Amino acid sequence: MEKHYTRYIFLSFICLIVFLLCPINSIAASLYNITDIGSLKLKGNDYQNLKIKINDNNKVVGWHRENSLNNSPSIGFTWDVTNGFQEPITNNLEHQFLSNNISDFTVGFTYDSNNTQVASMWDTTYNTQTTLNSLGGIINQANDINTSNRIAGDAIDTNGKTQAVYWDNNVLTLVPIDHPNGDSADVINNNNWIAGLIKSEPFQAYVWDGTETHILNTINTDISKSWASDLNNLNQLVGGMELYQTPGSTNQRFLRTQAYSWDKTNGFTNLGKNIIGSSTASAINDKQHIVGRRTIDILDRQAVLWENSIALNLREITLNNENWKLEDATDININGNIVGIGKYNDVYHAFLLEPSGGTTTTSDLEINLSTSNASNKARAVNAAENQALKFSITNHGPDDANNVIFESTLDTLLSVSEISIAKGECTINNEVINCVIPSLVLNESVDLLLKLNTDAPNDYQIEAHIVANEIDAGINSNNYVTKTVNVISQAHIQQSPAPGQGTSTDESSESPDSDENNAITPQDISSAGGCSLGRNQVFDPLLYLLLIISILKISHTSLFRKRNTKTTVIN
Repeated sequence: MEKHYTRYIFLSFICLIVFLLCPINSIAASLYNITDIGSLKLKGNDYQNLKIKINDNNKVVGWHRENSLNNSPSIGFTWDVTNGFQEPITNNLEHQFLSNNISDFTVGFTYDSNNTQVASMWDTTYNTQTTLNSLGGIINQANDINTSNRIAGDAIDTNGKTQAVYWDNNVLTLVPIDHPNGDSADVINNNNWIAGLIKSEPFQAYVWDGTETHILNTINTDISKSWASDLNNLNQLVGGMELYQTPGSTNQRFLRTQAYSWDKTNGFTNLGKNIIGSSTASAINDKQHIVGRRTIDILDRQAVLWENSIALNLREITLNNENWKLEDATDININGNIVGIGKYNDVYHAFLLEPSGGTTTTSDLEINLSTSNASNKARAVNAAENQALKFSITNHGPDDANNVIFESTLDTLLSVSEISIAKGECTINNEVINCVIPSLVLNESVDLLLKLNTDAPNDYQIEAHIVANEIDAGINSNNYVTKTVNVISQAHIQQSPAPGQGTSTDESSESPDSDENNAITPQDISSAGGCSLGRNQVFDPLLYLLLIISILKISHTSLFRKRNTKTTVIN
């Protein structure tokens, strides 16, 4: 133990020197100006399905409803800085604009006189509409168009099966997926790569490079469900996925959606790992800027921008954002201009964000987690015994942090016996612990104590995240922490577990040289002293009496021996 303690002191000294010589610098985030594109007439879940798009000439297309009535048809709209908000088609037929290219050709769908949904392309003036060839089914749509006017979309055949297709000069070709449940072609880039959805159970995102099909759930077997949202000209894909809760196992999956990016060279990046709640990535440009949204519940949606894989709340870096709630960023072009959906004075509007040229410094938030033993490693505990976790939340600045939110989602077999925070308030709802700290000034730290227990022996992974209105985009991974706690069967007599039963997934923890470092020692008991008691256990007063008698007896015996030894020496 002395060897490990000496090495710990030495490593701590080295880390201190490195910190002093190489301090963490705050990286500034871009600021944006907001433009109101126009109010949107939506119904039901339209706001979840609407994908407003912007091309590299800054022309915006999208759709909304003719009016707010339930049976109101959808109609397409356009926006540009010269003409403003327009609804260019006035033939009273339902239609949607889904994407446009740099030549201002727009694709989507409309309905013919037989009430068949037909995939369509419109010219720059919307005076000419081209009906794209079909497979004979009654539902077809064009989802995306590249600079060569190749179009990706869906066509239903006469058997009612949805097929992923593309059109080149209105010649229809099947994307070679052909899943029995159907598939779709959702996006296409300028390299003619196509990405979309295989409608298996569960759903699977795919990328077809013209020769080979890459299926994301096959590439990463930890994925339970995935879908594709956008594909840039660097062949980088973004979208959303659900992971299995235990890597390598298909028994249980995470309920929350997590945004991702993927390409053949770098593989997967989990953009949603360190985000509270669910997230999905909607678009990526050729500068690798990614936008999307994060959601805690249906009433709490936030448009986000990922910089260096860190999600920024777009509202917090938008100027003149009074009365705005930015809910979803749906597209970003090469100029860095972002479009999306939000609420202005509680009414849905489409917005445009343009980089202002300014920057803002933010705060570097850090979270640390220690367990109740002295070595700060997760340890083995008996079933039904409390596991004490101490989270420390620190703001390293340079700015103050406001509305700091701590969240941890527990395994359903774990229960909370005690929670306390030095500043702020905590709530627990459906195994989700949520604590709000109103503010953290520069160098301020707040401790949160969490005591958990369970009757079920298992390895439990404890995860926690923190976010704030101001968070530094340049600091990666220090606002997220994870540990594993091993719970063993309840012993007949409360005692230390056998050596080697402690486990840890905290990368910052020092690896032990031997199993003895994982065993519970007298120093592992909390600093307040005393014995470790299981849940609902009390200390028998008779034990106190026996303990006092034993101490007195030992003291008396020791004193007697000392006196005898002294007498012997005198003689």
